[in-house]
Amino acid sequence: FFLNEGGQSSAGAGIDFLLEMHAAFPELRRAADEQGRKPTAILNSRISSLASERGLSHPAFLTTGLFVGPDLNGCRSPLADPHLRGSIVGLGPPRPAEQANTIDALAVLYLAAVQALAYSTRSIVDAINAARKEAAVELIGSIFACGGLAHNEAYV
Repeated sequence: FFLNEGGQSSAGAGIDFLLEMHAAFPELRRAADEQGRKPTAILNSRISSLASERGLSHPAFLTTGLFVGPDLNGCRSPLADPHLRGSIVGLGPPRPAEQANTIDALAVLYLAAVQALAYSTRSIVDAINAARKEAAVELIGSIFACGGLAHNEAYV
């Protein structure tokens, strides 16, 4: 058996940062406190509802044209660049503009960030598998996820 480690630095803290900087976060926090739920649980529910309301075949399509670079605190793997910083590309005012400060807008941004972390995880696995293939070692057969994201249904 072989064990390879790769990870994302402070991924949960990055999600928290994106949520807390949004204008709708105080409203989300109040709703979470009133319902006795985590803010991310409310956003996960809202994502499913939004996709259905918009007639999308999958919630992933909510983020079309929106990209979050998830490396808010540097990149641990596979690039190992401690100076890399996060980004948001594709921002623009929703129509109507009043929707920019809503929980729905925050839910879409949150989903884009979770998707970015999932794609980043995929790039880590791909890089490890490329090295393992070159060394004639069996490819990764399973992944063990830990931390807060391991409990997040949008990520897992």
